[in-house]
Amino acid sequence: MTKLLLSSFLLGLSLLGAETPRPNVIIIMTYDQGYGDLGCHGHPFIKTPNIDNFAKTSLRLSNFHQMPMCTASRAALMTGKYAEQTGAWRTSLGRTMMRGDNITLAEVFKDQGYKTAHFDKWHLGDQWPSNPQGQGFDEVLGLRCGAIGQIADYWGNDYFDDTYYRNGTHKKYKGYCTNVFFDQTIRFISEQKNEPFFIYLAPNIPHLPSMLLTSTLSLMLRKESTQN
Repeated sequence: MTKLLLSSFLLGLSLLGAETPRPNVIIIMTYDQGYGDLGCHGHPFIKTPNIDNFAKTSLRLSNFHQMPMCTASRAALMTGKYAEQTGAWRTSLGRTMMRGDNITLAEVFKDQGYKTAHFDKWHLGDQWPSNPQGQGFDEVLGLRCGAIGQIADYWGNDYFDDTYYRNGTHKKYKGYCTNVFFDQTIRFISEQKNEPFFIYLAPNIPHLPSMLLTSTLSLMLRKESTQN
């Protein structure tokens, strides 16, 4: 269904004429957050002004349903299928690997002449054909497995000045992980500004151990508010 809808949409644009600009598409997937953990969704303590501003000018998909698991939601988003149909429906035991016969958003856009890129977390398989390169992405910069510091990730990574995988080859980058991936996304946009592109940017923050710190701070703020 995803392939059919996107192909029809892009084909329709192409029929308008060669001079008609095709829209660039950027999907940013935040992570380890409940629906209410955003300022734009009414959370009384957590402040997310940048996400709130972004949400005001973005397309809201308010009827997207999936299991409350990392890999399952990512597989559904990339394919338009229920996660169980993709082969990637858990976060461990080999069930994070999406089958190579799935058609992804990246493959659909690439077929229509778009340059495709993925930055940060994938968690749908680290080896061909499940990895981003095998699923339609031209440029990839990210981490392995589910989070920075997990066993499959590059040894010694700790969110700062880490080593990530650029198109399958490890490379060290200076700075905080989120800044690195956003900076590289901006670089890609700058380089491709004259050609249509599709970007899937999926920050791995918040996640353990950052998730524990965030939860602790949230509880402290809640307690202080109650006391006052």
